Amino acid sequence: MTTFAAATRSVLSCCFSCILLALVGCATARSPVDAYFENDYEAAVAGFKKQAAKQDKNFAMYAASLGATYLAAGDVHDANAAFMDASAVMNDLEEGKLRGLGSLIANESLKVFKGEPYERAMVDCYTGLTYYMRGDYENARVGFFRALKADKDSKDGFQDDFGLAHYLLGKAFLGLGQVEDAKLAFSKAARYAPANPYAALDKNRDANFTLILDLGRAPAKVEAGPMGSVDDFERAEYPERHATVLIDGQRVGRTAKIVDLYDQARTSGRSLKDVIQTAKGLSKFGAFIAAALLKDKESSYAALLFAILYPSWADTRKCELMPGEVHIFTDKLSPGLRTVTLRFNGAGPAGLDRYDQIWHYVPVQDGKETVLYCRSGPDKSVQFVQAAPTAQTTVKQ
Repeated sequence: MTTFAAATRSVLSCCFSCILLALVGCATARSPVDAYFENDYEAAVAGFKKQAAKQDKNFAMYAASLGATYLAAGDVHDANAAFMDASAVMNDLEEGKLRGLGSLIANESLKVFKGEPYERAMVDCYTGLTYYMRGDYENARVGFFRALKADKDSKDGFQDDFGLAHYLLGKAFLGLGQVEDAKLAFSKAARYAPANPYAALDKNRDANFTLILDLGRAPAKVEAGPMGSVDDFERAEYPERHATVLIDGQRVGRTAKIVDLYDQARTSGRSLKDVIQTAKGLSKFGAFIAAALLKDKESSYAALLFAILYPSWADTRKCELMPGEVHIFTDKLSPGLRTVTLRFNGAGPAGLDRYDQIWHYVPVQDGKETVLYCRSGPDKSVQFVQAAPTAQTTVKQ
């Protein structure tokens, strides 16, 4: 007759076999995240669409990545739809039910991915940006306000410091003709990014060209605390620090950081979930100690089985395509079809090999603002050519 100890060993053996099979499967498949960072946006879109179509607990994570891929590929319309889906789930918006996402709204039993405050803020910034790039300043304003609301869930003292949202809100107010509101928003952006020369009303009032640059990789989310029961963040390593901007071969300035997502991640607020996770980690640790100290084998195996199978691990899911930081550049340029070159620099004075980007036929006009979105990374130079002169242009009233 099978003893409890033998049954326990059988269960453990099964668990390890499943883990091994999962690892082998992961090693042979190309993920949409890999496709994105290899600049294969068509494959990345197909992969993220397939994942999002499941509408499972990770839907918002996949929808946000789908939106990021569309945006990097220049498809602002589809990017907006994907970011709207992600935002509806992350923020438990009632409109999500109208978008066919009712089963994911306010559903705690599924452990639906809602993201950290900085991830929700970025998704709402992207939602607002994709409206802004289409000239819809009112919906853009709503998106940027939602981003600031998401930031309210950060630690005390860091609940209004998302500089990108303040900056973009200022631009939306300018588009709506609300100059005093714009002045206040830009002043808040300057408070949280004091070294940024573009976070000012005067720099944006007459600007007809704005560059939004996603730079680097998202903070790593790692297990920490008792038995890896809570999450923590580590800064991702990437070589680029800023980009020098050239218009038709002439240097006109350099980008400046408006928000650092690692700083935002490490000031994320702790919730009741983190307290519960810490308690689970301590319980798991206690079970391992008990398994080592108990002399009765069956009791020891029971404690060991509990320790291994008890779900206490931290939730390290994250939006994989988030940048490490966001930079901006804005200026008033002479009208015409321009060639925009970005030369990326690292910590030293020398440029980074394989990082330069060249955008051809970028339309610049008097009385209209062209908004160009770019993502840093190697081997992008040849692929990025502005095919449709009006695809990323917004019109200021």
